[in-house]
Amino acid sequence: MSTENQKEPLERVVELLVWKRLTLGMILSWGAILAWAGAIIGLAGRAILNPDRATNTARFLRAGNDWINAEPLYIYTPNKGFVYSPLAAVCYAATTYLPTILANIFWILVSAGLLLSGLWLMLNKGPFRNLPQRFHGIVYLLVFPLSLGNLDSAQANPIVIGFVMLAIGAAAMERWTFAAVALTGAVYWKVYPLAVGMLLVLVAPKKFSWRLVLFVVIGALLPFLFQKTDYVSGQYWLWYDTRVSDNRLSYSLDVAPLDLWFLLVRFGELPMSNLVYRVIQLAAAGGIAVVCLYGAWKQWATERLLGALFCLVCIWMTLLGPASELHAWLLLAPAAAFAFVESFALKTSKPLRVLSAIAYILLLLAILRVGFIPKYKELWILTLQPIAAIFFLAYTLLRYLPSREWTVSRDAVAS
Repeated sequence: MSTENQKEPLERVVELLVWKRLTLGMILSWGAILAWAGAIIGLAGRAILNPDRATNTARFLRAGNDWINAEPLYIYTPNKGFVYSPLAAVCYAATTYLPTILANIFWILVSAGLLLSGLWLMLNKGPFRNLPQRFHGIVYLLVFPLSLGNLDSAQANPIVIGFVMLAIGAAAMERWTFAAVALTGAVYWKVYPLAVGMLLVLVAPKKFSWRLVLFVVIGALLPFLFQKTDYVSGQYWLWYDTRVSDNRLSYSLDVAPLDLWFLLVRFGELPMSNLVYRVIQLAAAGGIAVVCLYGAWKQWATERLLGALFCLVCIWMTLLGPASELHAWLLLAPAAAFAFVESFALKTSKPLRVLSAIAYILLLLAILRVGFIPKYKELWILTLQPIAAIFFLAYTLLRYLPSREWTVSRDAVAS
């Protein structure tokens, strides 16, 4: 009897702690649900009340109409016109048959749906599945402010990073066909996510390479089903030629990409030629490939290998990629949110916590600047996002290369 009386207080304490954890997790989850649902409903309501509001959807739907009427999709004016593939134009063309209000709402739902689906898969089946369920709500809440501007202005970045996360999540499950289909979707919106596919080919050459080639070819052929062959061929050539001739390093300061070039040359006034910068871009891509090959050779755990791949390629696409304007930094937002939450939840070292926190806070400050002081565009404040990527690169290298952090993480998950 006395033994039972001694156990009861301890059992009550354990039950209380478990209840608090569950309650906190539920609060965060419901907070994320309400935030995202409110934003989507609000954006849909705005589309209903103001269907003619200038967003990128209007520009994309014009490209869809150009496709239907067999008119040129692409122009050579820098930073203007439609820049995505003929397959993307076909997708937008399909929604031109809807009333404008419904077309706007449809693309809001597609963008948010792909982004949230990618987050869910990465957290539940992908490389961040070791993160305890009670912390998932924080990730959704952290990504929320970094993505709202993209959804509001109908940028394609939520679609792209959503497809990328679905591809990597599917790869973690060894669902290689699904991974290839998802990545093909990203590639035919913005070409540079092909870097993700090339890295996955290095990781699983026999399982993924032929699937990626197959679906990329299918994606290239699909537009021929919806227009005349000579027109589609001409648009492919025009798409290629306009992209190759578009040198973003020479953009005027008001539309210049906010990348490493901006940080070093525009802000830092470091003398550097275009050729040297291209070499840096290629060398960085080669370095990521070496990390992935090394991880595959050493048989890293899936979470470690694909987590490193995801974080590094997102850094490359933003810091060194071809189109790092303000909104394109959403491509780094999920990785930064995963890292921020994971570094605290899995009891990683203090330097990792500091680096991940700084990276996320800088990304958030860049977005808050647009919301509260949009006309303040001093060069130093425009460097927040590339500096965030550098901090996040330091985090990623310290997190994924040393084996010690993975021993600590396993122990944290087990406890």
